[in-house]
Amino acid sequence: MSKKPEQQYVIEPKSAKEMFTDREEPRAAFWEVYNKIQQGEYDVIHYYGIGGIGKTTLLKQIRWEISKKFHDSHEMSIYYNFEKNQSKEDFLFVLSRQIMLRNKEARFPVFDYAFEKRMADAGKTKAEISSYIATKENEILTIEGAIDQISGIASDFLPFVNVATVAAKGVISLCEKEYQKHILTNNENRRIVYEINSLKGDEIGKNLVRYFAHDAFQIFNKFTSPFVILLDGYEALVSILRDGDERANLADAWIHEEGCGLVRQLPNVCWVVAGREQLQWDKELLPDNQKHLMGRISSMDARGYFNRIGIWDEELIKGLYGLTGGTPVYMDWCYKKYLQLLGKKESGYQFRIDDFGKSTTDLAERYLRDMSSVHLNTVRIMCCLPDIWNNEMFSWVARKAGYLECLGEEGNQIKELSLIEKMDNYFRVHETFRTIVTNVINEKKREQLSEIVFQYLFAILDGECTVNEKSVIIKSYVQSLERIGKCVKWNDEKLSKLVDCVVALYREGDYQVQTDIAESICEYVKAKVNDEENVSYLKGLYYVAASYSFAGKYKEAKELWEKVYEARKRVLGEEHPDTLVCLNDLAAIYGFLGDYEKLKEINERVYEVRSRVLGDGHPDTLVSMHNLAITYGILGDYEKSKKLSELIYEIRSRALGEEHPDTLVSLHSLAISYGNLGDYEKSKELAEKLYEARCRVLGEEHPSTLNSLGNLAISYGNLGDYEKSKELAEKLYEARCRVLGEEHPSTQAISHYLAALYKY
Repeated sequence: MSKKPEQQYVIEPKSAKEMFTDREEPRAAFWEVYNKIQQGEYDVIHYYGIGGIGKTTLLKQIRWEISKKFHDSHEMSIYYNFEKNQSKEDFLFVLSRQIMLRNKEARFPVFDYAFEKRMADAGKTKAEISSYIATKENEILTIEGAIDQISGIASDFLPFVNVATVAAKGVISLCEKEYQKHILTNNENRRIVYEINSLKGDEIGKNLVRYFAHDAFQIFNKFTSPFVILLDGYEALVSILRDGDERANLADAWIHEEGCGLVRQLPNVCWVVAGREQLQWDKELLPDNQKHLMGRISSMDARGYFNRIGIWDEELIKGLYGLTGGTPVYMDWCYKKYLQLLGKKESGYQFRIDDFGKSTTDLAERYLRDMSSVHLNTVRIMCCLPDIWNNEMFSWVARKAGYLECLGEEGNQIKELSLIEKMDNYFRVHETFRTIVTNVINEKKREQLSEIVFQYLFAILDGECTVNEKSVIIKSYVQSLERIGKCVKWNDEKLSKLVDCVVALYREGDYQVQTDIAESICEYVKAKVNDEENVSYLKGLYYVAASYSFAGKYKEAKELWEKVYEARKRVLGEEHPDTLVCLNDLAAIYGFLGDYEKLKEINERVYEVRSRVLGDGHPDTLVSMHNLAITYGILGDYEKSKKLSELIYEIRSRALGEEHPDTLVSLHSLAISYGNLGDYEKSKELAEKLYEARCRVLGEEHPSTLNSLGNLAISYGNLGDYEKSKELAEKLYEARCRVLGEEHPSTQAISHYLAALYKY
């Protein structure tokens, strides 16, 4: 037994997770890798281990040490947590803005141009793009402030936030002269922009890493010391994939793959990657000696911790080390138990290992039993929530369950414990503790809480309560579905609601990530009903196909829609509205794949059924008629196309009014039909009418209005009035420069048309 010091103080320590980030081995390992990086090279170091072992705090400690190395500035490092943003697009965008915050001269002109065009091709409006930028900027500022506070960095970050944010705001819009200069005065930038103009959204998405790396290379290659990028929560990047899923090796390939992976394209960068699982990257990129298991804390460090809280008995320390396995969160539980036992110590009681527990599970169960009723009910709710949750979700479930006392100060204290991991605005319960709590909750109470948890999800989907990040909540539910769905009494209505998650994710627009999650939901529903023709299952599958279609994966979409169509035909009948919707989408896919005869065949069939069943004036029938008119135009049957367009325009004018958006779409098609037939005067007349109507209804610089102005300019050109055509084209060019920027494909298109007009 060690001799006790003459005077002993029981000091309230930091949590073990925080206290042991100064472990010598992992810190020394980082600096060994960092210091060997030569100019123009890169390297990777990886820390892995269970949740609660202290990986996050280690990264923050490393970041703090970097700030000290570079004179109390943290311009040489970036921290990124995949729990918040898991998609490739989010990662690259946020990373670019973090770099700009550190280097006022840094710009990403090529990446920004590609990013905007990809979002625009996906149907995002300028307002939606601006909203995305603002949201991400606010996230960055919040995260940076929190990291500085935790790390104790007295940084010069805040003084130039405004400068960097001004640079970031609106940077997507290349109307700004400074940003145009970065592209137009650089031949390589200009060449890549021309390449981007020739691609569509999904193709651009596949090349985003290359465009980002092109810009970032110019920044990092100038550094004399390695820049550090710390990636935390890396497991979140592939957490939606089930064990053994072969896609798990592909989900993060854009980061590490040979040739075009981001890591290999950036010079003077040290990548620090932390996650629960050991990365299986190729050994040339990540040798085994640069993978570090964050397992147990060393016995010497553990002894220091226990001495700090007032435990000096060597045998007891040895027992506690064995009980906790050197895991920080478990050591914190021992500390809480120790505080409860201090009264016995004053009476001369000698602590025994059995006072803390006979096993880790026993330790956690005792910790649970010692809680107040409010704390106990609070953790009961937390442990029945999805893996990732926020205050709004917790409060909603607590109110519905009748645990109002958990919403007060006493309940909030639980969130400060080491078993609760905080990630920005979200929380996660330590896995071991959640398992123990879940097992000791009364089965009836578990069912009640599980049902309420799903009621919250359905309330979000139905719009009964609003959340800022619906997709984050839905993803968390899906990732936790196997666990929290066990206590739900499923029926057709609930399964249909679950499938509504697929619909909601589809409308979010991040189709690659959403498709993986949507497929998981569909598989879960199919397993519950054991029926591939279940209506809810087919509904989910339909939207998976729609996600494939919007992502440009037309063959995959075609296969799924054919499957859904055949099943709906058997279950609902050939003329059911849902069957026809699927058939209509199949037609569009054939069009994308270039099979225009099949496109015509299906569109004619859908139109025939809808006109017979619903009537010629029904909105769905008019949609089919419009699609058929376009199909005839594609195939060169302009007379048929014109007749249908005239009929649609007449019906919509009468039913909806002449300036309804759907009516104006029909007028647009009719103007084109007359132009295709060579009746340029009539085409011009309709184009003028359309342009004037859209100016009144939508405004002069709405994209549809500008398209109408372009058609009008072409109409005058077709009539040989080149001066008028040039006047309108110049007006359109100036408007598109203001709205889209000079290098936008639509601006370039009218620029080329103008160049041709100047020859006359």
